[in-house]
Amino acid sequence: MSDVVRSLALSLSQDTLAAALAPLSKTFGDALAGLLTGAGLGTTFPVPFAKGGVITSPVTFPLGQGGGRGLAGEAGPEAVLPLARGADGRLGVKTQARPGACM
Repeated sequence: MSDVVRSLALSLSQDTLAAALAPLSKTFGDALAGLLTGAGLGTTFPVPFAKGGVITSPVTFPLGQGGGRGLAGEAGPEAVLPLARGADGRLGVKTQARPGACM
């Protein structure tokens, strides 16, 4: 029982510390972005979508080997989904089945 209470206390203290440092982290990030802008290095940083995500406003992106630029999110929210090859070699959306979930 003491291990459970200790683990709960540690988790709560970590959450509290993260919440307390969030404004400081944002301030530091904004200051860094300002420095990069002043140096002519731009203000955009890559946003990871390795686990998927939603694009809610227009964004451009490079179009791989052929060159050029793509545009996503211009007609409203669009999903970014991780793809995987199946055993048959076909490419599709990667999903994880949950026990008892209807497919």
